[in-house]
Amino acid sequence: MNSKQFVLDEQVTITIAKRSSNRQMRLTINGDGTVRVSMPKWVPYAQGVRFAKSRLNWIKAKIPERTTISQGQKVGKSHRLMFKPTDKQTITTRLTELEAVVFCPKGKSIIDDDVQSAAKKVIKKALQSQGSQLLPMRLQQLAEKYNYSYSSVKVKSLKTRWGSCDNHKNITLNLYLMELPWELIDYVLLHELNHTLVMQHGPKFWQELKLKLPNYLELKRQLRTYSTLV
Repeated sequence: MNSKQFVLDEQVTITIAKRSSNRQMRLTINGDGTVRVSMPKWVPYAQGVRFAKSRLNWIKAKIPERTTISQGQKVGKSHRLMFKPTDKQTITTRLTELEAVVFCPKGKSIIDDDVQSAAKKVIKKALQSQGSQLLPMRLQQLAEKYNYSYSSVKVKSLKTRWGSCDNHKNITLNLYLMELPWELIDYVLLHELNHTLVMQHGPKFWQELKLKLPNYLELKRQLRTYSTLV
């Protein structure tokens, strides 16, 4: 797949992705506000930019507003985010068994950009810890249940995908999966396992997935409402 980023204006940056399997141009907005144009490999990038610009007002209306990370919010499956005061002059973080903690110097507000940035970093650490422990275990369970085989699995931060599987059956999972309900996590894991049988998203791929998940279309729709980032 070939892809490039283009800036439409101060508010909107798009990613244009070309695939040989694409038959038409498609515009999507992810839960984190990232805008993506998918199109056939032979179509010039300039045409994709013009297509996005023609929908610019619609894009701006659909991009979600920035959310503030708040005290006590749930992080994944087992942590809570906590902001705690400190006499130190610098912002520090700590990850415990049940808490992702941001220590804020006196006079700092939790909505300050640098505090929010620290919160995102410790949330990422918590999700990496949870994901590294739980996702490979669940992937193995599903592989055994549905008779799939794969070569390896790793958990990391992915900007625009929930997961991937290469031609050698190496699976990569997004650590932000831990923010999803388990039924959607299972959908993503089975989606990637299905790529060990069928690489392309053609009719055969979806037919195979439907055998395991008869409601995959509804799960796919629900997944679009979630973000791949904090």
